[in-house]
Amino acid sequence: MLGKHELALIAALKARPGVQKTTRTVGSLPTVPDDAKLLQRYLVDAPALYVTEGVYRIVDDMGVLAFTVGIVVRNVGGNTQARLGDGQSISADQLLTLVIRALHGRRIGDASWNIRRAEYLEPVDVFEAAGLTVVGVSVESTPMALPDDPEEVDGLGDLRHVHLDMDIAPHASREEHEKWLAEPPDYSTDRPDLQADIPLAGAGTEN
Repeated sequence: MLGKHELALIAALKARPGVQKTTRTVGSLPTVPDDAKLLQRYLVDAPALYVTEGVYRIVDDMGVLAFTVGIVVRNVGGNTQARLGDGQSISADQLLTLVIRALHGRRIGDASWNIRRAEYLEPVDVFEAAGLTVVGVSVESTPMALPDDPEEVDGLGDLRHVHLDMDIAPHASREEHEKWLAEPPDYSTDRPDLQADIPLAGAGTEN
């Protein structure tokens, strides 16, 4: 659900003509090993819009989705220019307007969306020193009905028990793990350090 709506929001941003003309990158927040690499990625991608991983909350038996859209612009001409624009480069304020126009009050995916707030993200001094201005835009769905069971599980039977094979360091090789997962399991060259079979509620009963 979260991944599906993340992709839907990205698609809506990409489809906005103003966004297409003014941004270099629109996508999910990149995964990088450290903050320095993230700043480098921002500099390469800017001006960019990133949709962060979402949050799903239950409110009065209704579901609410929340995401943050990160606006990243380079402040080559200074922080004021990056915020307000200079008539030549896209500004954070201009991109904020485009994000609002693309998402606020719109039906996207299976949800309707509203912009809740926008703010400059911390650490502002670190971003400024790297030549960046970064704004976070909070977008939230209106409450919606809780999801039904996925269609993919309709044909599966009830889970009756769980079998665990536990491997304690020093660990066996991946090849050995694959043997344990075979049907039937192959313990001819090594065995798990601990095994457990756990019956679940309802096991052994008929509905």
